[in-house]
Amino acid sequence: MLKLIKEKRIFFVYTPLVLYWIVLFIATSLSTQSLPKPFVFSDKVAHLLAYLILSFFVTLTLWAQEKFQLLKRRYFFFTITIVFLYGVFDEIHQSFIPGRSCEFLDWVADATGAIIGTLIATLLIVKIKKIVEKGTLLEQKENTKC
Repeated sequence: MLKLIKEKRIFFVYTPLVLYWIVLFIATSLSTQSLPKPFVFSDKVAHLLAYLILSFFVTLTLWAQEKFQLLKRRYFFFTITIVFLYGVFDEIHQSFIPGRSCEFLDWVADATGAIIGTLIATLLIVKIKKIVEKGTLLEQKENTKC
C-alpha cells in the first residue's frame, strides 16, 4: 500500500489536494447570498470540516513527496503552519466578499479542523508504516527459513 501511494502520489495525493484546494477557494469566494440558506450544521462546523479535509491532504502531500526532506520529516509542523496561515488569508479574503465576514472564531474553527485533520492523517501514516514494517519482517523471516 505504501509503495502504491508513493508510486502513484500524483494521482492519490497531489491531485486530490489541488482539486480540493481549488474547490475550497471557490466556495469561500462565493457570496453567501448565492449559497443555499438551510445549512444542516453551523458555520463553525463547516469551517472545521473544510480545514480538516484540507490539512489531511496537505499532510499526506508533505509526507509522500521526496524532493524536500525537511518538509517530509517535519510534515506535522509544516502542515499546521501552512493551513493556519491559509486560514488567516482566507478569513481576510472573505472580508472582501459580499455577505461574508472576517471572524476570529471562524479562524479558530479552521485551526481546530487543521489540527484534527493532521492528527488523522498522521495516525494513517503511522498505521501504514506499521503494516509495511510487519510485512518486511515477515518477508525477512520467510527468507531466513529457506
